[in-house]
Amino acid sequence: MAAAAAAPDAGTDAPTPAVAMPSIPFDLATAGELDELSGLTRAQLLVERTRPCVVFICAAATWVDGCERQDMRAGVQATNVDGPVALAKAAHAAEARTVYFSTDYVFD
Repeated sequence: MAAAAAAPDAGTDAPTPAVAMPSIPFDLATAGELDELSGLTRAQLLVERTRPCVVFICAAATWVDGCERQDMRAGVQATNVDGPVALAKAAHAAEARTVYFSTDYVFD
């Protein structure tokens, strides 16, 4: 029986992949942005390309002082809220499960 093809490795912290596992750069902060050509979000494009069974979301901004600064609010919102929501919605649409890792940090 032939071995199944390996799924690509995606993410900003993806290890250097083997030849059979191409890395796909992905920034959670831009996951909800629309791609100009397709009209899909970057999260939808990633999920469509990789067709995962499970999506693990474990990236987040956790520097408490920085997260509470007004000048960093938009980036924190994109990374900690908008990006994970876009990725979870894309996973749901593709019938993939989502596992979200969080911390015990609470921001004002």
